[in-house]
Amino acid sequence: MTRPPRSWAASIVGFCFAVLAACLALNWAAELLREALPVLVPVGVTVLVGIGLWRWRHPRGW
Repeated sequence: MTRPPRSWAASIVGFCFAVLAACLALNWAAELLREALPVLVPVGVTVLVGIGLWRWRHPRGW
């Protein structure tokens, strides 16, 4: 048995739910990132300084 094709309204509602879910996920990820920034910024700076010093002490290759 084949299923009848979906209506335009059902397709639009499904798409709206998918967009809503994506927006909620992005909002949640942004909140987590905002909370983590006070830790991530110093860690990032430390890592970049460490890489710079390491490359300065070992200028050729890895």
